[in-house]
Amino acid sequence: MRVRKRVRHPHWDIDNGTYFVTFNLFDAFPLEERDRIEHERRAHIAMRERERGRMTPAEVVALNRIIRAETERVLDRGRGSCFMNNPQIADLVADAIEDEVVLKDAVIL
Repeated sequence: MRVRKRVRHPHWDIDNGTYFVTFNLFDAFPLEERDRIEHERRAHIAMRERERGRMTPAEVVALNRIIRAETERVLDRGRGSCFMNNPQIADLVADAIEDEVVLKDAVIL
């Protein structure tokens, strides 16, 4: 197994491994929602730091968990163009992925 650091999360490479991959299309997460969540995150940090000083690592983890949950709620609303609802586009994406990896099973949503 090889571990490599990417932008925010480590990635594990395993020979003959099975991977779960998620792609979000460019408009799946509207800019106004991204800005709203970021504003709320900054406001929470500012309020916490005014009241008690710098956040603890545990508080940062808890806040990140809340932010991830809200991000998932936004994505679950299915906003944006929903290109993958078009079978031709979904097939195109599946074919492009298969050109790079061996797919045992795939769900294109």
